[in-house]
Amino acid sequence: MGGPQMRAAGVDIVTDYSEVSVVGITEILSHLPSLIRAMRHLVSEAERRKPAFAILTDFPGFHLRLARKLKSRGTKNIYYICPQFWAWRPWRVRIVRRRSRKPSAFFPLKKNSSAMPVSP
Repeated sequence: MGGPQMRAAGVDIVTDYSEVSVVGITEILSHLPSLIRAMRHLVSEAERRKPAFAILTDFPGFHLRLARKLKSRGTKNIYYICPQFWAWRPWRVRIVRRRSRKPSAFFPLKKNSSAMPVSP
């Protein structure tokens, strides 16, 4: 899943992110059919193509569910997240640990942080 810049860079886009790009609960509800359709399409393509791994970037409401589905089908997940992830819902750390092989962040966490380690 990606957009025009990824497509221009040569990435084979299976689902355009604009189909699932939503903000707020009312938008989510009105876009639910397209979210479900995108999820099914991505999982179906992963089953067909058998990728070694998936790089999931932010968008936890969608990507953490996708990670669970991909992991159960043998696809390893790399979850690339932004710093507000830790502040908004720190409990998601456990979910990311279970579903991802290599979680990463834009900026490193403090050395004494109790949160999950990130790549350099």
